[in-house]
Amino acid sequence: MCQPSMNHVSNNSDDAKDVVSVVDNLDLSLEVAFKQFEQERLKSLMQVLKKTMVGKVIPRCCSKVLGLDDGSLLDMPTDTLKSVLLDMVNLGEQEPYGVMGGTLILNFGNADSGIIANSDVINNSLSFTKIGRFPLNTSVVSTFELHLTLYHSTHVKHRVANLIRKLKGKPTKLVVGEKFTLTKKKLYRSASHIN
Repeated sequence: MCQPSMNHVSNNSDDAKDVVSVVDNLDLSLEVAFKQFEQERLKSLMQVLKKTMVGKVIPRCCSKVLGLDDGSLLDMPTDTLKSVLLDMVNLGEQEPYGVMGGTLILNFGNADSGIIANSDVINNSLSFTKIGRFPLNTSVVSTFELHLTLYHSTHVKHRVANLIRKLKGKPTKLVVGEKFTLTKKKLYRSASHIN
């Protein structure tokens, strides 16, 4: 009669712990890899949006829309630009096509008539000039709009610097302040809202 032998099978709990450890390390490695991939993707989106802002949006602000003198400059601090881009990515990535599936609607507001705290507060009583609509990806139908309102800086140092520039015969320099509003308007209804 033939009986199976169990001598080849190890009942050692250390082997089981090693297997669990390898699986845990693999899960941890995959999680780290996915987080790194997502960070790189968001960084790439930020670069594309920055290129759009610097290449299309800011030059449009300097054109006849704001009524700046010939040769006038528009200065947008890097911290403000970074904050705007981060908020745009955070709001846009919740949408079906992501941030690139939207349209940026840019306004330039007058910050003298009120105080705004980044993109958290919306005050419709403030006056603003509409700069334009900028599709973030022309090959995709927009599913949402990002309404961005920038405000000029009201710091005394910028006003004095502009006065000195005028006295020297140089064109003015419009500095964008650190305060802005950013809101999202969906252009579709989700299935739960249709019923």
